[in-house]
Amino acid sequence: MARGQAERLVPLLEEVLGNAKVGWGELTAIGVCVGPGNFTGIRIAVAAARGLSLSVGVPAIGIPLLDTFVAQSGPVLALADARQDRVYAQVFRNEIPQADIELTDMKKLALAAPQPDWTVIGHRAEEAAALLSAQAWEARERVDLLRLAHLVEMRIADGRLERAAPLYVRPADAAPSSEPVPEMLD
Repeated sequence: MARGQAERLVPLLEEVLGNAKVGWGELTAIGVCVGPGNFTGIRIAVAAARGLSLSVGVPAIGIPLLDTFVAQSGPVLALADARQDRVYAQVFRNEIPQADIELTDMKKLALAAPQPDWTVIGHRAEEAAALLSAQAWEARERVDLLRLAHLVEMRIADGRLERAAPLYVRPADAAPSSEPVPEMLD
């Protein structure tokens, strides 16, 4: 959605739960994609997940977007749209991130050594695979919700219940407010 995510989110969640015949009280955790991505969308998603987790009494567990793309062994280059002709890129091996997420463009990506054994997944995957001489690619531009649920289950099983927080890889395009920040209550 280009606009109206905040207004649509809770009614959409109600619809999803209704279709699954599940009530809020039956949830054991709330999974949320924490980015990288659109700043406003990330803030809305994380704030909603944290608010719902408090009201339902279950943890809100954050999962990075690129982690939701990778569900296979071997070396994988995962890419997500960063706008302005850039991508967020991260290398995985056997589903484990091998480095931090990088903000790059396709020209810089093309300068990487050819990686024929990589699978490239995500936004502009076909283009990146050709640039890197990679044999396999899979276009994906949205969160894989089943993969996100699986990763949440794994975090719960491992006891990793840290509070969901936005994952920002680059600074905001908008200038910060000049007004003083209000005092927060604990």
